[in-house]
Amino acid sequence: TGTGHGGDVPRGSLNIYKNKMPYIELKNEDSGERQILHIPPEGIKIGRSKSCKIVLDRDSISKVHAKINCQSGNWYIEDTSSRNGFLVNGERTEWHWLRDNDIISLPHYKMTFFLSGADGKKHRSSLAREAAAEDNLKRKKDRLPPVHPFALASIFFFLLSLLHWAFSVSGIVLCALSLYEIRRSKKYRGQLIATALLAGGVLLALSGFFIEAGGMEMFLVPDTIKTHCRTNMEVIWDALQEYKENAGNRYPKQLSELYPEYVPATNILRCPGSGSDEPGAGYIYAGDVGPNAAPDTVLLMDATASQHKKNNALVLFADGRIERVGIREHQYLLLQLD
Repeated sequence: TGTGHGGDVPRGSLNIYKNKMPYIELKNEDSGERQILHIPPEGIKIGRSKSCKIVLDRDSISKVHAKINCQSGNWYIEDTSSRNGFLVNGERTEWHWLRDNDIISLPHYKMTFFLSGADGKKHRSSLAREAAAEDNLKRKKDRLPPVHPFALASIFFFLLSLLHWAFSVSGIVLCALSLYEIRRSKKYRGQLIATALLAGGVLLALSGFFIEAGGMEMFLVPDTIKTHCRTNMEVIWDALQEYKENAGNRYPKQLSELYPEYVPATNILRCPGSGSDEPGAGYIYAGDVGPNAAPDTVLLMDATASQHKKNNALVLFADGRIERVGIREHQYLLLQLD
């Protein structure tokens, strides 16, 4: 089919190329630079040596890497015992009959073999236009302004926000400044990047603040908060009884004494509607009411009647009952505690 070492010209397969003057488009794969080189009738040598017609100054290219010659009016490429060899149309070979548009790949270089014929000028002008377009694109990329340094610096602060959400505020400020500079001046680019970082930073800040401020409890509907509050009071009641048994029939002076031995988490010791993380927040605790307290003695109650947004409060009595009371009854019970 045209590959192999030496041999006669295959009949009927290359006759259309006979006596046509060839040329090569040489492309540097690193820089993108292209050259069009004509092949004289006596052929050419390709290699690192200055004696070669096509000089490729790379260590991976042998001194005389390959040669292109003509036999019976047809052209072929031959490996001259090079160190790294070459590919023709993606296949490694040492000898190949060349056809129009064959691609020869060497380390860092690509050569396309063309036969001029009737449309050789058209080929060359097309290649020249393509090379010029690539050069223009490269020059445009080289002229692109840098991304604003504030936008890049904001990434650092957004990473720090994983430690604490407040760092994201600095990132937001830097992104806002970079957007202002980018829109005002053409010295910088990256408006889309800065906008995306700004949006992400705002989300980070809001989510961090939201979690630190109390999470979903800020948005729980009143009935859900009351359910949580009642559950907390039930757990507190059980913990108080256990504490009482272990402490000589007396209650703790403060609710915080129940953690961590009797309750597993401090959020149990506060009302979900209080908006605070402190143990006992949102509750009024009567303290040690004594072993013989009357059943209707208040042991624990909501601090205000409006804490659940429906003008009522939950009260834990000394007999373990948990009841909901209105504003007047709540005020009366407050007077009793005072």
